[in-house]
Amino acid sequence: MKIQNSNLKMKNNNIKLKNTSLCRQSRQRKRKDKPYMSFSKKILLFNIISLLFIAVSLNADAEVIFSENFDGIADGWNCTNPLPPGWTSSSACACEEFEGITHCGHEITSGGITGNSFKAWRHGSGWKGLFSVLNYKFSNNYREIYTRWYMKIPSDFSTNGFMNYLKLWRMRFGTSSGNSGEVYFNFNGSSFATANFEIGNSVCPPVWHVVLPSAEIPRDDNWHSWEVRVRLGTTGNSDSIIQMWLDGVLKYSNTAVNLCVNTEHYFTSTEVGIGNTGADSFQAAWRAIEFDDYVLSTTYVGPIAGYDTTLPSVPTNLSATAISSSQINLSWTASTDNVGVSGYQIYRCQGSGCNPTTQIATSVNNSYSDTGLTPSTTYVYSVAAYDAAGNTSELSATATATTLPPPDTTPPAAPRNVTIL
Repeated sequence: MKIQNSNLKMKNNNIKLKNTSLCRQSRQRKRKDKPYMSFSKKILLFNIISLLFIAVSLNADAEVIFSENFDGIADGWNCTNPLPPGWTSSSACACEEFEGITHCGHEITSGGITGNSFKAWRHGSGWKGLFSVLNYKFSNNYREIYTRWYMKIPSDFSTNGFMNYLKLWRMRFGTSSGNSGEVYFNFNGSSFATANFEIGNSVCPPVWHVVLPSAEIPRDDNWHSWEVRVRLGTTGNSDSIIQMWLDGVLKYSNTAVNLCVNTEHYFTSTEVGIGNTGADSFQAAWRAIEFDDYVLSTTYVGPIAGYDTTLPSVPTNLSATAISSSQINLSWTASTDNVGVSGYQIYRCQGSGCNPTTQIATSVNNSYSDTGLTPSTTYVYSVAAYDAAGNTSELSATATATTLPPPDTTPPAAPRNVTIL
């Protein structure tokens, strides 16, 4: 994807307008009775081509510096394994078994957009100080970087206690003498559910910029394109640049940022993953924030062409009807989607007033029969629509039904004290 200047150069013998060639072309046109292009028009055409050449040449240094979609890495990689090719280093590794499931802090497994994805796993209180990142070191002195990544945030990924921050990663800058400072990508707030996505510097003193407010952060179990541009400014000036796009829509732009840098500074390294947090703990169950299609570039990258990130509409009018002592039938109004709804996820819990968060089945239709239930028992249901790209709607409103009592299979007692009259 790198654009080489050598590929853009136009050799003189390819662009010279030779008189002999022009005369020969003129004679050929006259013999064929075709319209004749005057010399002045040819000069105009030549000038247009030259301008196009200059325009392309101005972008000759644009390049994708590094990209990784994790599909070339074996499904099942974790941080105890050798470092994947292209990356410089990996953060310290920790693995734990919890409720019969073992995860390491960072893994590469199936479930990505086209294959694998990078997953940063968290649960409980023992993981709040852990970093789960892969580090990339720049080989050239770049002062402006666009970072594009796809991220999927679970709807029930959460923190307990005052969070303050949850780090994504940081871009380090410095000189040949070493690192001088960092640009942080953080979720900042009292809890993960209310946190903003903010970018800040580590020096002079730190200033945080809210580039995406909490209400606009998609915590919806779906893939979304995130992209951030950071340009280092000049010595002593507030002319650094921070811009942020979500799914290709510009959400934040500030061209007057003071990152306390000088003209000798350049980016030295960056990362992908999540870092530590100020919270007391994460949710009890294992949950992972996922990353895919990570790109570092000197120009805007944008979302993957043709990739669908639009969620289906939420199913409505869910009803639940008990048919027997072991079956409840569900029906709802079908969802809509910009491409098409592929099916529905069915969620259920047992007990009046419970919250149905456990998926029990899927259905390609807007109805479902739940069988094998316990008699005289209350069940609560909810459904969500999904499409072929893996986008999933929010859960519908709940519906409740109680299975019928078990059938009476006990015969009456035999008559007693029968008297013959």
